[in-house]
Amino acid sequence: MARTERETYRNLRRKLLAWYSTEKRELPWRRSKDPYRVWVSEIMLQQTRVEAVIPYYERFLRRFPSLQALAQAQEQQVLTAWTGLGYYRRARMLHRAAQEVVAEHAGQFPSDPEEILGLPGIGRYTAGAISSICFDLPEPVLDGNVIRVLTRLFALEGDPTKAPLSNDLWDRARSLAEGKAPGDLNQALMELGATVCLPNTEPRCLFCPLQADCRARAEGKIHRLPELPARRAPKVEHWAVAVATRRGRYLLRQRHGETLLNGLFEFPSAEASKEPSQQKQSLVQMFRDQWKLGCRVGEERFVHRQDISGRRVFLHVLSAEVTGRSQGVRWWFPSQVEQRAVTTATRKILTRLLQESSSTSKQASTAATKSSNRPVKR
Repeated sequence: MARTERETYRNLRRKLLAWYSTEKRELPWRRSKDPYRVWVSEIMLQQTRVEAVIPYYERFLRRFPSLQALAQAQEQQVLTAWTGLGYYRRARMLHRAAQEVVAEHAGQFPSDPEEILGLPGIGRYTAGAISSICFDLPEPVLDGNVIRVLTRLFALEGDPTKAPLSNDLWDRARSLAEGKAPGDLNQALMELGATVCLPNTEPRCLFCPLQADCRARAEGKIHRLPELPARRAPKVEHWAVAVATRRGRYLLRQRHGETLLNGLFEFPSAEASKEPSQQKQSLVQMFRDQWKLGCRVGEERFVHRQDISGRRVFLHVLSAEVTGRSQGVRWWFPSQVEQRAVTTATRKILTRLLQESSSTSKQASTAATKSSNRPVKR
């Protein structure tokens, strides 16, 4: 690296670190350099907003306060603690990696970047974050926020998700990390992208510590960088969901054989179309074929939409009466459901069902009170 280039990166590091020391958000995972706590936060923050992660992070650490506690837990316990965050493969990989650290590293989280990268569920970005934050190693990070900062800072055109630009970005991120406090430097880059160098038409350039150095701002390219590939239109799916109750309990099934949702509980569902009659028919056939249960399907109560993994899924929630017995399904009270590892959609549907039930009960109670207070005609 030429002297002028080294001076450029040194100047950028100085500005970033000074800005971060005064402007960083107070987040729970920044209170410690314990690799276990930092690692859990980085896994949770993948594809999930900071605001949504905080309560899950704090509950998860209360349930599993150490790497050893996580390694000793049953998978269902880990999935239950993760319920609501989605992308359950992250939880399974976290659990598996904790067990591997106990088995292969005597319970001590490795400090070597290559060994960190070799753990299940840890990619180059996560390995760089843990290495720099916890062990003060000059390892780079490159996530969506950092990509946005660097492509604008250096006015880099092209698809940042593909070589050669991707390789160039990693090299620049490493050049920035090669100095004092690499952990703070990497967090400064991520923080800048999350709070100031925002996407689309929302960047807050006047608050940016690097505004005088930003080539995209000088060249009027802020709003068109980075040049990310266009997103594909999501695949639309329709599913019929059966809500059956019996003496205050709800019918749930456990999923098997699927990598993403294996082991999680949910309301029974069947892929269908938008046609109501076809939805009912699909549910009746599913109950008969899978569990030899009778099912009479009522009317649609509401539709829950969920966007996940390039799909837009419409869950048509229908009332159902189920007859017969089967070991493939379980009847649980709402309080018991809260203690199980259920799919995110199931939790949201149950919350709405309970809210509607509570509202109906209140209305009935109010009506009964008004009726009892009416004067009796003589």
